[in-house]
Amino acid sequence: MLKQPEIGSLSDNSITASQMLEYLYCPRFTYFEYVMDIPQNEGQRFKVKKGRNIHEKVRKTNPEYLRKKIGGIDRKSDVYLASHLGTRGIVYEVLFLDDNTAAPLDYKFAEYKNKLFKTYRF
Repeated sequence: MLKQPEIGSLSDNSITASQMLEYLYCPRFTYFEYVMDIPQNEGQRFKVKKGRNIHEKVRKTNPEYLRKKIGGIDRKSDVYLASHLGTRGIVYEVLFLDDNTAAPLDYKFAEYKNKLFKTYRF
């Protein structure tokens, strides 16, 4: 797995997509973790563990799989992305399409129940 570059290599003010989503869900997470220095230990949560296991299984099961039905012509796994606005993160997969566009893919352990949460829209 790729190691995420140090924060200072992009910008001292850069943040990850996960940090933004945590803040949208509950700003107190941000306060407790980054101001009070209290770790959230997310790796202990069932859904986090399950999601990581699914990601590893997908990566190992068929690493050469290409989604040709939707126009995939190439793919890269565990891609580090950063914007000039200061957001950064590692995307599970980037699919390159035959119309010269790219689509980031992210696997989630969740069930859609006809409700669109603010974090989904974000």
